[in-house]
Amino acid sequence: YGNVSTSGAITTGQSSQVAGNITGGAGNVSIGYGATVAGTLTTSSGTITFGQNAVASSCVKSTGSASITLGYQASINSVCCGASCTSSCVVNNSTYAMPATCAGVAPTLTSGARYSFESYDVPGSYIRHRNYLGYVDPVSASSDALTRNDSTYIARPGLTDATCWSFESVNAPGFYLRHNNFVLKLNTYSATAPYPADATFCLRSGLANATAISFESTNYPAYYLQHKVDTSMILATTDGTAAVNGRATFYPRPGLAPVVEHYELSVPTASLACQASTVTVTACADSSSPCANPISNFAGQTATLATSAGALGASTVTFDASGTATTTLSHAAASAGSTATVTLSGESTLATSARRCCPDGVSCSAANSCTSSFNTAGFIVAASANGAAATVPAQTAGTMSGSWTLRAVKTNTTTKACEAALSGATTVNWGVQCNDPATCSSGNRMTVTGSSAVAVAGNASGSSSASTAVPMNFDANGNAPFSFNYADVGRVTLLASKAAGGSLVGALSGSSNAFVVKPAGFVLSAIRCTSYVAGACATSAIATPGNNPGASSASGSAFMPAGKPFSATVTAVDSAGNATPNFGREAAPEGVALTAALVQPAGGNAPALSNPSAFGSFTGGAATGTTFAWPEVGIVALTPAVADGSYLGAGNVTGTPSGNVGRFVPAGFDVGSFSVTHRSSMACSPASTFSYMGEGMTFRFTLTAQNTAGATTQNYTGAFAKFDPTNTASINLAGISGSTLWKPGGRMTTAFGAGTWSNGVVNVSMTANGQRGASPDGPHPNAQFGIAPVDSDGVGMLAFNLDTDFPADGADRTLLGQVPLRYGRLRLQNALSGANRVLRLPLTAQYWDSSTSTFKTNDLDSCTRITSANVSFGNLRRQLTAADAAMSPNSVTVSPTTPTFLTLAAPGGGRVGSLDIALALGSTNADASCLKTAAGWTPTVAATAGANLSAMRGIWCGGTAAASDPSARATWGLYRGSDGVLYQRENY
Repeated sequence: YGNVSTSGAITTGQSSQVAGNITGGAGNVSIGYGATVAGTLTTSSGTITFGQNAVASSCVKSTGSASITLGYQASINSVCCGASCTSSCVVNNSTYAMPATCAGVAPTLTSGARYSFESYDVPGSYIRHRNYLGYVDPVSASSDALTRNDSTYIARPGLTDATCWSFESVNAPGFYLRHNNFVLKLNTYSATAPYPADATFCLRSGLANATAISFESTNYPAYYLQHKVDTSMILATTDGTAAVNGRATFYPRPGLAPVVEHYELSVPTASLACQASTVTVTACADSSSPCANPISNFAGQTATLATSAGALGASTVTFDASGTATTTLSHAAASAGSTATVTLSGESTLATSARRCCPDGVSCSAANSCTSSFNTAGFIVAASANGAAATVPAQTAGTMSGSWTLRAVKTNTTTKACEAALSGATTVNWGVQCNDPATCSSGNRMTVTGSSAVAVAGNASGSSSASTAVPMNFDANGNAPFSFNYADVGRVTLLASKAAGGSLVGALSGSSNAFVVKPAGFVLSAIRCTSYVAGACATSAIATPGNNPGASSASGSAFMPAGKPFSATVTAVDSAGNATPNFGREAAPEGVALTAALVQPAGGNAPALSNPSAFGSFTGGAATGTTFAWPEVGIVALTPAVADGSYLGAGNVTGTPSGNVGRFVPAGFDVGSFSVTHRSSMACSPASTFSYMGEGMTFRFTLTAQNTAGATTQNYTGAFAKFDPTNTASINLAGISGSTLWKPGGRMTTAFGAGTWSNGVVNVSMTANGQRGASPDGPHPNAQFGIAPVDSDGVGMLAFNLDTDFPADGADRTLLGQVPLRYGRLRLQNALSGANRVLRLPLTAQYWDSSTSTFKTNDLDSCTRITSANVSFGNLRRQLTAADAAMSPNSVTVSPTTPTFLTLAAPGGGRVGSLDIALALGSTNADASCLKTAAGWTPTVAATAGANLSAMRGIWCGGTAAASDPSARATWGLYRGSDGVLYQRENY
């Protein structure tokens, strides 16, 4: 009872009930077989799947138009895809008509949330302020930041009516949308009337679409915000036409303005007086620090910088599209040890969190400013000889960097320009500082190549003491070429130093910027069943034990039941294929997510992998996940990639695809829609409500291949469907009534199976025959029948709920339904008649009643029919001839309520005598009656066809076998007594 609300995945079990609403987010929602949801069901971007016979009594809505899939005979009240509330995202496998779209419900707003308002009749255009006037302009996520800011507003409680709304601009705080002289404007807040009322609007259901909104003025009722044909915004009444109502209708969308979580200011910890340093400001989209996700499409936004010493290249910096702004800090007059503090302020787009200082791009802390200490000599990492300090971009683990230049410089005391501090062959002490992760993995994994390649020492974050001498060759201008190769991952800084000595008067030091080294790729291994037991791993895979067989087609070996967990190990590697031990040890640990691509069947259903990033913690660059699952049938390939799409903000890394994973098979079958046609060879009208034991019945039902969540595995079709419904023996039908059993190999026979798999569902039709026992039994009004099909992969029913054994020893079948059965016979009795009259022989359909151990008239049989073709006449006596052996009318059908007679025509010419009659109830014209004596029985007028009613033969000739056809004698010329006389004697 109650409501269910979560942003994650939601699954309801078989036959479960949810009395309230289900509100989902990005997670997928799966409603199990026969489950019911009384309230509304909504997701933002997650898919919605209904199992067979599931019921939703209210609106089912996918706000983001993710798919809504309706299983076989799922009953859904109404559906809604996207803002326009269509049925376009619905996959209707229910066999019913497409559900209606949901009744319109206008969206509500959340106070303090950011919104952009999209025009109903001009999709892609939004209410925007431009030069303080309102317009409907085209805006998208790729528009520049100014345009997106101009189109985004903060919803505030109405300035004059808290049940209504006012809208504050995000890039002009304190400015609200208002109407003035019936024109929409953006003006600064004023408490003076009429401003508060002009800036307050009440939400109404959209005039053109009830799932959208219209803005009604509080001080001009029935006046609505709307755009003119020229896109300018006004306040006016509407004439009720579709065109005007459309211009006054809008969809509230999440705000288009970039949301800056915080700004980061980065300056070098150490700067050189003779060389300008780079100052960087980054607008960050999340709380990661150093910033891993800068704001995109931020071009044109600005911020203000100031310095306590030296000079900035610009005091107002402008951000580029990638969310970064740069300038320079120069301080040629600086003496060794002097400092300059750079302060950040005045951002044109406000952030939601405090500014941060990130010296050298690392070790960030909350602050408005950063300080740099100046030296008069040192090393510069440049892109070329005599170049300025350059930014080392992201690198790939195990891959040699391009060519770089280490410049050894000092400040000329006269010109203040940089001049060479070293020349010729010498050594430089190199090290690497591991910033994130904060410690280096064991072994010297950074190699610096100057005159020769040397593996250099590593340092933890904040430390620089460890170094290794690398031979370098400086030219006359102090330039020495070098390259480097890091066989691990993370954010690192190269450190260079040289102690004073010889011609070098003072020590030199310097560093690169902090740069990211990404893995070269990821490698998957050890893909196998998480559990090697039946039901959790395909039968053929358990023995391997549980290893992925890598099937290439539908004929390949089975691997996993759809939806069951499997395991995989991923290793982050460098370009040589060696593990990178620091992967996954970052301050905010990076992870790996798997993507499944469908290999077979071609064009089949290709759902996403469940728990795609469920790897455990990384050790030595490797991690194992045990809860991956794919919810379909078929073969996939798995590709690993960085879980959040960007390794430390330096971009994604995609690994080597796994090769084929599978074959995935259904977790099991579910059955539904059972019906039975009783006495199917008889074409009864009205339809019979029972069958005689030994008589054919047609069973019809659906089998649905499902995953562990109860969703249909649509790819179980064609060659991937390994259960053949035409092989009725494999359906494994059985029945029970008390201690009476109908089992394969016993009293149950089947034939004539039909059905073809399509999208994971097959409609099965088969003939079933619950045979008679050695002696009469029944009736069985509530005989229960069930099935236990198993396909060639060992896939069977998801659950059993019927025990077809006596005594009971546990469920072994899944119930189809109740099938009334009776043990029957057809009785024909002797009759007399006067000459020249028709003669009527009583014909009765009977069933065995165990409670009284007698046969009784079958009160349910209105279908058993005998025709003249089934009747043989013989043993004609006295005057009768073959012409007198005639049934008239030539057919008779038993009645459950009134006596039934087989009527013979009166003999011709007043002839009298008797004849014997036998009914051929088998499949041929030869009867099996008691008239067949040792000398044989040769009818004078023989039947021409069998009645196909062998299930109604009886024990008429003695013995115990109910294998005899009924027979009787008809006599003309004798008279029967009065029906009202019990005893009569002649008085003489």
